[in-house]
Amino acid sequence: MPRALIPLAPRNPAYRRVWSGIAVLFLARWIEVAALSWLAAELTTDPFAIAMVGFTRIMPFFLLGPFGGIVADRLDRRRLQVTARASMAAVGVVAALLLATDSLELWHIYALGAASGAIMSMEVPARRAFTIDVVGRHAVTSGLAFDQFAVLVTLLIGPNVAGVLLPVVPGYAIFGAVAALYGAAALLLPPVSRRQQITRSAREPLFRSFGSGLRIVRENRPLAGALVAVGVANMFGFAFFPLIPYFAKDVLHTGSAGLGLLISAEAAGGVVAVLAIAMLGAHFRHHGRAVLVFAAACHLTGFGLAFAPTLLGTWGLLALAGAFAAALSMMQANLMMIVTPPDSRGRLVGVEMVFGGAYPLGSLLVGGLAEATSASAAILGLSAVGLGFLAAVAFAVPSLLRPTPPPQPGSPGGRR
Repeated sequence: MPRALIPLAPRNPAYRRVWSGIAVLFLARWIEVAALSWLAAELTTDPFAIAMVGFTRIMPFFLLGPFGGIVADRLDRRRLQVTARASMAAVGVVAALLLATDSLELWHIYALGAASGAIMSMEVPARRAFTIDVVGRHAVTSGLAFDQFAVLVTLLIGPNVAGVLLPVVPGYAIFGAVAALYGAAALLLPPVSRRQQITRSAREPLFRSFGSGLRIVRENRPLAGALVAVGVANMFGFAFFPLIPYFAKDVLHTGSAGLGLLISAEAAGGVVAVLAIAMLGAHFRHHGRAVLVFAAACHLTGFGLAFAPTLLGTWGLLALAGAFAAALSMMQANLMMIVTPPDSRGRLVGVEMVFGGAYPLGSLLVGGLAEATSASAAILGLSAVGLGFLAAVAFAVPSLLRPTPPPQPGSPGGRR
């Protein structure tokens, strides 16, 4: 392929190592997520208890994300990622030991998910900021898009690997392999010179660092509106996702292979969306408008998913939802990186993770409503409520509908 046709980020040899590490990291993570989800579904048929698996895994992002962002702006981002990935390997070893001794209980699954989420809440801001350190601001759209591509391709593969292996391979062997993959992901990170990592915030007190991140959001209304829209989508628009294990086992009556297929479905649509953004995103100028449109589309797919007609129909709707979710994530991430000062990127990712933390709250909400009424009624109701909130965001922040202004010298995200 002619070099001119290759997107900017993959031309960088160091970024290719970053990308490989992300791919191995998330292959391990998705195998782990699918395996723990199925193990939980075998231990209980209570939809609220199953939704709690997603809650415990994601809630640490809400609680610890801002702290992780501050740390990413203060310490060596590569070293943070190596430490986090080695810690994830340790979690995999603990899960393997519990399964090898036939000691695994439901509360162990919650604890393992919480530990995994806490570690990842430290890793994500360092990884996102590290990617920009490596590729530079001129390739930010390409770098973030290919990061997301790695996440989605492994989401397409990992749960299906877990689904196929679970009936025939001992659980401890699966989690032993997961631990090994996490260790390999740590070793793949490339060295980066100190001058490529901006740590100006290291001179600021801890709470002032967090406050400066909030101030950037408060002073940029399109960014604030986009983050609120993402929070709404995470709480209401993805209501079906925490209940996938319940639908797979108790509604669609599939085995672990069917669960793996459903978990990976969103990646099929997401890969297409991310590749399109990677190729065309540098020319895009309406990030805020796209955030609103894609967030609304996520909610609309909920109306079809609520009825889970067949395995194939559910897979297709989840793939469509995955395309909208991936596009929503990429448009919001691009908007944030465009308007964020280089020395504040980690903190802004931490602030973003607070809004992403609405997902575990939504998991509890849909689980409780499903237990009180039915799973379908809960998904329908939350999808409708979310659409109403998005309409309110569009009305309150009309600047979201305008083109994204280019960074100006001396302004957040501009040349300094």
